[in-house]
Amino acid sequence: MKYSLRRLAFVFAIVAPSLTFSQALPTQPAVSKSLNNRCEFSEVFENEGWKIPGVVGATANGNRASVVQFPGVFVTKLNAGTSALKLIAPECVDDTPGRLALRIRSVRVLEMLRLDFNGKVFAYAAEYEPQANEKGISHRTLEFISVIFYDVDGSGLFKVMKYDYHGPFHSLEIPQWAKKPSP
Repeated sequence: MKYSLRRLAFVFAIVAPSLTFSQALPTQPAVSKSLNNRCEFSEVFENEGWKIPGVVGATANGNRASVVQFPGVFVTKLNAGTSALKLIAPECVDDTPGRLALRIRSVRVLEMLRLDFNGKVFAYAAEYEPQANEKGISHRTLEFISVIFYDVDGSGLFKVMKYDYHGPFHSLEIPQWAKKPSP
């Protein structure tokens, strides 16, 4: 018993001063949840329809294929057209929480898909590589932007753009107008 009391007193003598000292040190401020979720958005709407880089002049590259996990949905891989390849890319501004900035980026098309529901084109999925421009010469940046453009109302205008982080068939949304039978 004498040994354990002596040991307890020794531990207390060592630990107590360190606790007092540590309380005098400045602490790291807590990170608020708003800093972790500085910039969240699920889609970007453009009333006039997005100008989709690579769609104008695009041609089919292979046969139209059904998408097994979405009955009625078909995909066609496209060879991108050569129209002005600039993408308006919304992105978060690091130094201003909650602010969204639109950047016009020159891009190279890596892959382009046309999606239809029983013949009604409702989306284009595209993978782009932004290009840097030095002294009028484009250079690859090794960045990657994957987006899906949706025709949400059947107007033929692709008004909604969504970033696609998991591949087009992970979270594909088929608009109601495309599912309705043709007259």
